[in-house]
Amino acid sequence: GTAASPACVVQVSASVAGRVPGTFSGQRFCGLVCNADSYCATGSRCTRPEVGTEKEDVNENPLTFVSKFMLPPDDVKGVCTYKGKKSTKVDSVEVNLKPLALRVMKQRGIMPPPQMREDL
Repeated sequence: GTAASPACVVQVSASVAGRVPGTFSGQRFCGLVCNADSYCATGSRCTRPEVGTEKEDVNENPLTFVSKFMLPPDDVKGVCTYKGKKSTKVDSVEVNLKPLALRVMKQRGIMPPPQMREDL
């Protein structure tokens, strides 16, 4: 069982959107939003966008320049994910949690970068 809630908060990364067959800019996927690993099904974990790393592209993760004092990492929701199997020959598509990060920022009253306000 799971205590996570479904939401469409996973997005195809801009670096591959339109370049990988079947993808386009702004394309979203749905997942189970979680607060901790215990919210996810057995064998999966709660993957969260990182806060305050300053090493990621802000267009992929709007939380990259948000202070951990304003938004403690434990307060950030994530998406239940499974580790990919090494033996599969299926092409993977790079995704990000930008929609989820923007939702968290809105809930906490944190303004997103100017170029992302239209994404809300």
